[in-house]
Amino acid sequence: MVRGLYTASTGMVNQMARLDVISNNLANSDTTAYKKEGATSQAFDSVLAIKINDSSVHYIPQPVGHLSLGVKIGETYTDYSDGNLEETGNTLDVALAGNGFFAISYADRNGMESVRYTRDGNFAVSSDGTLMTKDGDFILDENGDMINIPVGTEISINE
Repeated sequence: MVRGLYTASTGMVNQMARLDVISNNLANSDTTAYKKEGATSQAFDSVLAIKINDSSVHYIPQPVGHLSLGVKIGETYTDYSDGNLEETGNTLDVALAGNGFFAISYADRNGMESVRYTRDGNFAVSSDGTLMTKDGDFILDENGDMINIPVGTEISINE
């Protein structure tokens, strides 16, 4: 009976984790460039049950069979497949089809800067001509330098 309760509890914990992933996907369904996540389930390794102290077989341990001990979260993964592309009419909005990310210079609350990656292509130009995200992070080129667009420059992007 205790083993049955343990096995049932592993199933409930697994479903709770899967529900967390689904809830996060629903909460971010309108977030630009959000990539959905998924979760896999995996069975615990089965164990070989052995019958002991049985006088009918002269107290020699006898295998009874394999026994599963429940389920666990196997892996949580991110689906990087392309989402729906929408035309926004904004000249600086860019979408990526296929592989790739935009590199941005991200500053945390303590002022520490690091390079982060995003697929959100909703860009703007600062007053000094630097290309940036809607959150104010600077877009970096392939050399890790900020991208400057001179005032009055017409922008076009090749496919």
